[in-house]
Amino acid sequence: MQAVGFSLRPAVAYAALDAGVAPALLGALSVSYALAPLFLALPVGRAVDRFGERPPLIVGGVLMATSCVVLLAGSTHALWLIVGLMLAGVSHLLCVIGEQTAVAQMSSGSSDSRFGSYTLAGSCGQAIGPLFLGLGDGTPFRPTPVLVASLIMSGLIVVTSVFIGGRTANGGKRRGGVTSSLLRDKRIRAAIIVSGIVMAAVDITLIYLPALGREVGLSAAFIGGVLALRAVSSMAVRGITGRTVRRWGRRTVLVTGIGAAATALIALSTWPHPAVLLIAAAVLGAGLGVGQPITMAMVADLAPAGQRGTAMTLRLMGNRLGVVILPVSVGAVAAGAGAGGVLAGTAALLCASCIVSARR
Repeated sequence: MQAVGFSLRPAVAYAALDAGVAPALLGALSVSYALAPLFLALPVGRAVDRFGERPPLIVGGVLMATSCVVLLAGSTHALWLIVGLMLAGVSHLLCVIGEQTAVAQMSSGSSDSRFGSYTLAGSCGQAIGPLFLGLGDGTPFRPTPVLVASLIMSGLIVVTSVFIGGRTANGGKRRGGVTSSLLRDKRIRAAIIVSGIVMAAVDITLIYLPALGREVGLSAAFIGGVLALRAVSSMAVRGITGRTVRRWGRRTVLVTGIGAAATALIALSTWPHPAVLLIAAAVLGAGLGVGQPITMAMVADLAPAGQRGTAMTLRLMGNRLGVVILPVSVGAVAAGAGAGGVLAGTAALLCASCIVSARR
């Protein structure tokens, strides 16, 4: 799933730029990916709690394949790009809620280690996906080979989903007020806020690094390598997340990581030299890499048994809300300051999440 998302979405960004979409409007493409899942998230989470993880995983794989077909049919038209990204966003929602609930239900090892391993696998996909951009490198960018590769990987999602989960997590009727009771916990609220900002930062870099590359004359293959390096760095950090949290605590690891990511984004925005991009991508990946597994583990630990699907959904809704609001907000900067201004604005948001992490 992560490999598909991290090849498909930058390819769509390049296709949109070649279709005449202004860089300031790239945030609208990010919103189209996140908007529908924002409204569907809670019903999906409750369904996972009631019926188990397998059905949404299978449906999510089918929707991702459909998204690839739609994008192949209309890669030169902005409206088709928006529709295809909306389908991809719903697919991602279904798969991620199913996956995270399955991990949360496991009993072996600490939650930090389990989610560290889970997000490490996601980082591996995020490292592989951008490398497919080299298939379409050129002027104009050719998205078809990238989308065909994504379609093949979508078929693998459907096949592997058959072997995940499948049991009924909570077959009875749900008690009322579960959502409000979960949100009353200040620690859950803080985890959701921080997770939303971190996820928005990942999405913004995924969309605006191609725009920055175009501004300074770097190839799509090079930017794909930068995105892959960011993912590899996240993967390396997530492999030791459990041990670092046990030694220094969640708050210290989280604040340090987010602060490092903010510093990397400032470097990217002020000095977009190829060497700086590579170094900053490694730091950015390491910093953002700790945010997702730690906030996942926090929410999973704090949620009562039988409510973890809903709790993980609330966290994902926070992610989606951040992805809906923040790219459009900082994207308004792109009209005057370019992609570098958007990345600098994202660094400011990460600094704000540092404050939330330190307080909670």
